[in-house]
Parts: sequence; C-alpha cells; structure tokens
Amino acid sequence: MDRVKAGHGRGLSALALVRAQHRAGWNVRLLVSGVRDPALLPEGPAGEALFDDRTVDVYRRVEAVDRVAAALEVRTRPGDVIVSHEGVDLAAACRLRGRRVVAAVHSDPGACLGYLPLPDLRAAVRRTDHWVAWGRAVAAGLHDSLSVLPARTTVSAQAVEPGGPRPVPLPGSPACLSVARVHPVKNHGFMLEACAVLAERSPGTHWHMVGGCDDSAYLRRLRRNAERLGVSQRITWHGYRDDAGAMMLGSDVTVLASHSEGVPRAIQEAMALGVPTVMPGSLARDLLHAGLPVTYEPDGPEALARAVEAARLVGTDRLAAAAAWTGRTWAWSRVLGDWARVLSRIGEEVPVAVL
Repeated sequence: MDRVKAGHGRGLSALALVRAQHRAGWNVRLLVSGVRDPALLPEGPAGEALFDDRTVDVYRRVEAVDRVAAALEVRTRPGDVIVSHEGVDLAAACRLRGRRVVAAVHSDPGACLGYLPLPDLRAAVRRTDHWVAWGRAVAAGLHDSLSVLPARTTVSAQAVEPGGPRPVPLPGSPACLSVARVHPVKNHGFMLEACAVLAERSPGTHWHMVGGCDDSAYLRRLRRNAERLGVSQRITWHGYRDDAGAMMLGSDVTVLASHSEGVPRAIQEAMALGVPTVMPGSLARDLLHAGLPVTYEPDGPEALARAVEAARLVGTDRLAAAAAWTGRTWAWSRVLGDWARVLSRIGEEVPVAVL
C-alpha cells in the first residue's frame, strides 16, 4: 500500500487491486504503513506492517527513503517483485539489489514523483523494470517528462465495482456532488465559484463536497471563500465517507474539477452507476463514451456551470450506454489481465510484495 492516507483515492485503488489479485489466487503480499484505520485494510491478504508500528507515516517524506529501504530489505527477498504506488516507496525499492520493481503512477508524474531528489528520481527511471500508468495522459507524461519509453509502460487503472448501493438522497436542485480529497489539485475553489454562478439561475443549488482533508488551514480558506461568494449555506463539507457510491446515486450530477488526474475513480464509479458526470475535457480521454462525461474547458466558472446544466439534460439511454461501457472497459478481468502481462514481461515467478 502506498503512503496515501486511508481514504485517499490512491490508497483505496491500491487496496482494491491487492484484494482482487488475492481473490484470483495470486501469490501476493501487502506491506503497509501510515494506517490510521485498520478497518480499511482487506481481510485478505492480511496487511503486514512495514515497520514495527504500522501507523508510522512516511508519505512524501523524502528523508525517510533510507528507513523504508532498510525495512524493505528485511521484509522482502531477492527475486521478489515490489509494486510501488508512491514516490518514497519507489525510491526505496530502487535502492535494493535483486528485486524487480514495478511503479504504479496514478496521476501526473510531476505531482507524484517530482518532489523526489534528483538522484533518486534518476535512479527510479533507470532502475524500474516496468511502469503502470493510470490512463493515457499519465503514460504520455512519463514519456515527456521522464523519457520512459512506451515499451516499458502499460496503461491501466483501477477497476469499477459499483454494486447496487441504496441511494442516499442529497438536498439541492441541482444537488452537485464532488468526491475528492480537499487539496489544491482538486480545485475546490473553482467549484465554489461555479456554485455561485449556478445559484443565480437555480436558487435550489447545493454542492456536496466529499473527501478528507489533511490541511485544516486550507479548508478554512475555502470556507472563507464560500462566505465571500455568498454560497456558504449552499455547500456541505462531508469529510471522508465510505458510502460515496450511494451519495452519487442520490445526486443530480457528479463533478470533477481537478487540475490533473489519471483515470479518476469517482467519475469511473459514477458513470458505472448511470449518474450524469462532468469533468475537464483534458482529463476525460480514457472515459468518454456516449457523450459522457460532459466536458468543459476550465476558462471560467461559467463553463463549469453550463456543463452541470447540460449534464442534467442527458437522457437515460445515454446514461445506460455509458454505464454498460464503463463496466465492460474497466472490469477486473481487464485490469488483472493488464497486471498479468506486466508481471509476465519481467519474468515474475515469485511472490509480489505490494506497498
């Protein structure tokens, strides 16, 4: 498991992948740290603590690379494949001898890896056996920014498991929902501005923000901005929720406004559930089908407001077609097939250690 805090998209995607590999009978281990809520860990395989205390969090802490490498030296053995979902893990794994390394990159490589010291970044590019890019835009970024050749890259993402949750009705008309951690890259401020534009035309507008936040000062700034825009009563900050799918079904539109993404988990899930979706056009290339998601160019909040209004008009036939396509395209059979080909390429014959 990567160092992303429990509840963040990257960590949830990594855990879902391990669960699926385990169910399929793969010989897979899960090494964890920074675990705040053990209930989020899968029943199988059991999460093994990378350190003696698995609550120790080294996410994005470059000073901890030596410590992570030392722990991996003990917890793995020559011949293992180490799959990393975060930069510190990747830098540490690339310092070990005799292990093969696969890097799963979930978003813009600059954001995921650019904070690493240059020597570690160069070593990762040279030493990593294969890269799994969450979407074609991420694969292009690996090539353009790190000169990773397409032959060393597989495009995949998380699978969707929408199930059939009972809807949680959300107040508002429209009731807009954003499922994203509260972080500048997710562009919540832009959504607040779009909410203000929508409210002028639709007085019942309400925007529901679902996602954890590790920066209380940033959240306070967003709240003050909502007050300045006159929409503080139209915004609900729900924090992290484990029933996001049910909330999607209870919304009118699910919205993503991020500056960068790979294949966004929230939009994937909403499409698979047949919920109208909106996201920036530059991030939608791996998800477009039947005119969904409704896309916009982020040149101002009016563009996002118009996209929300357009999404509400999408017919049920298009929603059903997009749901069926998403379920087929991003099924576990496809994702596990991608990973099987990756491991086959690097000659995997031994247990896989996943961070």
